[in-house]
Amino acid sequence: MQHEGRRVFAEGRGLGPSLAWLTGSFAFAGVFLAVIRDVEPLVVAVITLVSWAFFVVLALLHARGRVRITPSEVRIRGALGEWVVPRHEIAEVVHTDNLQVMGTNGYLALLDDRGEPLWRTSTKVWPEATLVELRSTGRRRTHLKSLSPQEARERWPRMLPVSLAYPLWAFSITFVTILLVAGGIVALAVVLER
Repeated sequence: MQHEGRRVFAEGRGLGPSLAWLTGSFAFAGVFLAVIRDVEPLVVAVITLVSWAFFVVLALLHARGRVRITPSEVRIRGALGEWVVPRHEIAEVVHTDNLQVMGTNGYLALLDDRGEPLWRTSTKVWPEATLVELRSTGRRRTHLKSLSPQEARERWPRMLPVSLAYPLWAFSITFVTILLVAGGIVALAVVLER
């Protein structure tokens, strides 16, 4: 038994349509910038192309994502690296169709005997066939229709990263950080105006 699953883009639309949407969005933004501001066309073109290229590179890095499942291991290739999880170390696979956190649908974690995550992922980035194969890799399998962060913390204390285990806390820190950065930019602009 061997299975390889490729990362899914834009809710199943694929990499090509995602890059086409990205290109159209940046072209629109470039034209919009030129219309609302009196900016040289060359400056608009450079800003648009550099921004577009940055996001295309990010998309291509994410497109490298693969999961290969063999009888002895689960091999995961991410945007910047690859790691291997020996199957004999996977004590439990926890899969929920709905992790009740903002922006998260399904969630899957491979846990060791101590409940430590060996690998965890959102399910919306993998095809269903890959999720089916991943669910079969552990000695124990737990499938839940819905799971709140509190329930996850009680049953599997280390399964979720802090941002998902304590979403309100993580959101608050992010919001305060954005306010501080925006305030710093405004203060810098005021100082430079003088």
